[in-house]
Amino acid sequence: MVQWLQRHPRPLVTECLRQAVAGARQGILAGAPDRQGAQHLQLDSVLELAGALLASASEPKVREAINATGIILHTGLGRAVFPGGVVDSMIGELKGCVTLAVDRESGERLERDELIEPLLCELTGAEAATVVNNNAGPRCWCWQPWRPSTRLSSPAASSSRSAGLFVSRM
Repeated sequence: MVQWLQRHPRPLVTECLRQAVAGARQGILAGAPDRQGAQHLQLDSVLELAGALLASASEPKVREAINATGIILHTGLGRAVFPGGVVDSMIGELKGCVTLAVDRESGERLERDELIEPLLCELTGAEAATVVNNNAGPRCWCWQPWRPSTRLSSPAASSSRSAGLFVSRM
């Protein structure tokens, strides 16, 4: 157990031990054939189960995978893959805090679009640009021809950081 506490947070070790004791108790109370007898009340068997629970809880949930589904932008597999050069250029920023929405000179908080809009406009040639998450973007594109200059309230809009979306015909 000492080794567990050296490698894992105390609350996680405690929870795994509690689950192991509860599992042994439930097995005995349920009369499971493999859980009968005093041997399941011994410390070693409870610690073995706790160790298995700790190993499972400590195992990374996100792992590298091969996309063999035939779906190029598979949402369950992390969507688009970044090219190696892009990843290499971002490693420094990924290791710490970055000025994602903070003005470097004043230290003031920026709106989400203030840094990305000029880049998107340059890249696409658009007059204005924004970034949204979930499916709020496609909803804007679908609504735009029928409802110009309309405030959209949708589950996608309310689940993102903005309270609503505004679209207008250009």
